[in-house]
Amino acid sequence: MAEDTKSLTAGFTGAINEEKARLTEKAKDAVNVVKGEASNVVDAARENPTATSGLLVAAGAIGFILGYALSRSTAPRHRSFWS
Repeated sequence: MAEDTKSLTAGFTGAINEEKARLTEKAKDAVNVVKGEASNVVDAARENPTATSGLLVAAGAIGFILGYALSRSTAPRHRSFWS
C-alpha cells in the first residue's frame, strides 16, 4: 500500500491551490475576452441591421440547401413495382 502512494505523488511538483488559482484566473480572462467579442458582434449587428438580416437569411438558405442535398443523397432509392 505504501508503494501505491509513492507512485501517485511521484510527478507532483506544486500545490493544488496554486494550480487552481492559475486555472481560475485563466478561465476568468477567457470569459472576459469572449464577452468583449460578443459585445463587438452585437454592436456591429445593431449598427447594420440590413446586412445582419441579409447574412442570416443567406446562412439559412445555405443550410437549407445543404440539408436538402444531404437528405436526398442518403435517402433509399425507391424501385418501381414493374422493374
